[in-house]
Amino acid sequence: METLSLSRLNEYLRRVITLNFSEPLWINAELVQCNLNKGNYYIELAERDESTSEILAQSVAVIWKTTWNNLKARISPEILREGNKLRLKVHVDYHIRYGLKLNVIDIDESFTLGDIVRQRQEIISKLITEKLWQRNKETRIPLVVKRVAVITSLTAAGKRDFETHLLENEYSYTFNITYFKATMQGNKTAPEIVRSLSLISQRQDEFDCVAIIRGGGAKMDLIDFDSYDIAKKLAFTDLPVLTGIGHDQDESVTDLCAYKQLKTPTAVADYIIQHNLLFESQMTELYQKALHLCNARIHRNMVLLANTRKNLVMSSIAWQQNKMTRLKNLTHRIQMSAQKWIQSKNLQLINTSHLLKSNNPLLILEKGYSMNFQNNRRIKSIEDIDFQKDLTTVLRDGMVISNIEKTSKS
Repeated sequence: METLSLSRLNEYLRRVITLNFSEPLWINAELVQCNLNKGNYYIELAERDESTSEILAQSVAVIWKTTWNNLKARISPEILREGNKLRLKVHVDYHIRYGLKLNVIDIDESFTLGDIVRQRQEIISKLITEKLWQRNKETRIPLVVKRVAVITSLTAAGKRDFETHLLENEYSYTFNITYFKATMQGNKTAPEIVRSLSLISQRQDEFDCVAIIRGGGAKMDLIDFDSYDIAKKLAFTDLPVLTGIGHDQDESVTDLCAYKQLKTPTAVADYIIQHNLLFESQMTELYQKALHLCNARIHRNMVLLANTRKNLVMSSIAWQQNKMTRLKNLTHRIQMSAQKWIQSKNLQLINTSHLLKSNNPLLILEKGYSMNFQNNRRIKSIEDIDFQKDLTTVLRDGMVISNIEKTSKS
């Protein structure tokens, strides 16, 4: 049997591969590892058993700098994240010294995005099963937001946009912003956001809401926010969480689980401002309604008071007239009664006068009668005579003094 040298064997393999794989072809594989060196991406690919995750096949590939410069105009570097499922167009190359190598000449981003959508749906299903889905939406945002905890990269342009828009608002609202640092892109995104949320929860009495913000980016950048760990932490965060991670059309699991999903950091700032403006407008409207009600009640009471005053005046006049009428009637009755009493007394006086006149002793004497007195007492009966005293007899024209010797009864 002929013995071949290693170089000759590898040369045979190179020829066979070159003959059979002269044209590029598409392959599916998982990206296990990726290293960037001098603009070239050196990646390790693998195929796993779907049930056991055991590696069935493994190979290395390279994306040369010139190739990547053509691809990066339409593909985000985030597609080369470890763990992503890739569909690659490769040229199979075999070098007699370095062995098999796959030269990547194109990447089907839609394939990876489809796998991301599948993974996202799996995360959502898991959250629903565990009853953690969108629990943060059940929190209540205060009527007025003043204290905002912000999770972001401290060097991001989105941070500056958010801060400028919020603090320089046209309504002169003031806010207290506390920043919590977190990486907004890459493998560290989820653990650092979870850590920041934990720190905020420990100080939740100091804040009214939480904002997770970052500037815009490629569609693939959202994969960092399709995180079960972030979603679970949001479910146990008692403060309302607002997201603005820079995408106008797409949304991540983090967006879906937050209290309010907004597109950009500026949109988050505007939402907070409009929220406070709504409260101020409602308070102004309530004030205007209260003022209107008070003025209406004052007007009604003024009318009522005027009517009451008028009624009191009318009632007073009527009462006065009634009393005057009663007084006149009483005065008339008193006058009539007095006149009757005076007339009665005058009649009595006349009768008495007539009686006195008819019983006047002088008139009696004029008629020829006389009156007898003894001891300055008028003698009306013979029994009244004192024989020891003189008897004075009064006549019309004089008096007669007599001594009494005897008397006789008739």
